[in-house]
Amino acid sequence: MRALHDLVTDLSAAAASDARFELPAALAGELRAELRRLLGAAAFRGRGSGRARRSARASTKRVQALGSEAAALVNVCAFAEELGIPISETQLSDLRLGERTRRIFFEAGLTHVQDVANLSAERAAEIPHLAPASLAELRAAIFIALEAAGERPAPALPPPGHPEDLFEGLVAGVNHLPPRERDVLVLRAGVEDRVHSTEEVARTFGLAPEDVDRVEEHALNALMAQPACLEASWRIEELCARLGLAWDDDRLPTAVAAWYPNARASFAGLAARLMVERGRVVAEVGGRPYSPPAGVPHLEPLYQDERHMRALHGLVGALQTLGSARISALTAEVNKRLPRAHHVSNQFVRLWLTRHPELFTQYEDDRFKLASLDVDVLLGLANSWQSSGSTGSMPPATNAAAPREKRNERIAADIEAFLRSHGPQPIARIRSHLYGRFMHASADAIVAKDSQRFVRLANGLIGLRDTQ
Repeated sequence: MRALHDLVTDLSAAAASDARFELPAALAGELRAELRRLLGAAAFRGRGSGRARRSARASTKRVQALGSEAAALVNVCAFAEELGIPISETQLSDLRLGERTRRIFFEAGLTHVQDVANLSAERAAEIPHLAPASLAELRAAIFIALEAAGERPAPALPPPGHPEDLFEGLVAGVNHLPPRERDVLVLRAGVEDRVHSTEEVARTFGLAPEDVDRVEEHALNALMAQPACLEASWRIEELCARLGLAWDDDRLPTAVAAWYPNARASFAGLAARLMVERGRVVAEVGGRPYSPPAGVPHLEPLYQDERHMRALHGLVGALQTLGSARISALTAEVNKRLPRAHHVSNQFVRLWLTRHPELFTQYEDDRFKLASLDVDVLLGLANSWQSSGSTGSMPPATNAAAPREKRNERIAADIEAFLRSHGPQPIARIRSHLYGRFMHASADAIVAKDSQRFVRLANGLIGLRDTQ
């Protein structure tokens, strides 16, 4: 009987830090009460003080966690009030909450958001089965409601090269899922290797295909109940919008790895799946249709031959340099970057500018600019995608090394001359300088490889080492 008492104590301590153990802990508490009734309180005396101390520490941690979540909830309510949305007066029954969380609030007599937001950490700890995850779920439901009303906190996509993991909260959320849900979602989202079909996952786990869909949907709903996972979906949505990528674009993990080297890029697909599911739910709550972002189509049709490739890169580089310009000025700038045999006419430039609105936009009479400041990154991804997907056109590996090294040396010398003439420059300006001069030239790779010649300065610029 004492072994059962120990189990009850351990489950209660586990539930204080992990919401998955709350239901077993509640059942264990009922079992303990029944055992006390049958055997008497004397049967439970004499236990060591170590367990009591551990229980006290767990209780203190629970109060602290509840306090942190309560403070975050107050901040979200204040944010909504600043936007003119009286979210504090909203009934909990009108928000997207799980049935268990609804029951906890209902049994505690909490009916409005402000009732929960006004709880102190100590009072929250006294409510049966109320865990920090319950308050986090309420905060996530408020985010969904705000987005349905056309408002939400800024996604706060960190600048490229940010040292932290872009999907840290999402990874933690996946790790807290039940094992079966976690395994199904990892396979369906292609986290480990590739996206597995519903039928493949069904055969792997011995499930019916409809059961796989149900498990996957439940797992995505569980992630949407966590604010950190919602933030990951906002970040990937902003990145897709910046680069013109669709949510299911194969280049998305490549873009994440290029912009955020410390991010677990394999979770990009799952973040995009969560983005689509969140958009669907928000549209449903707001009573409007939803279409996932389609993105810019793969750019390989643009590259008909070497002349077209050089012209496109020259045009992008010219607009990076000029910001905006008329067609005649663009033609002159492009031709400065091209060999004489590849020079283009005004009609050629006009055709490219008007045929590809995903890359270029007209904002005044006969003046054009880039549709996105990050279009150079998108073009680089397109080059990488095309190279990896082509077959039969690559030179033999044994003969490729020497020419490649000579070509890289020419590019490095060109960058060096550019920096000596103009001084330290941002990497985007160096990329712009290379467009039209070299095909598939990666300024980032050349600068990173030739550390004896180039140096990254504290202000983010690229300079020459011998001048510093």
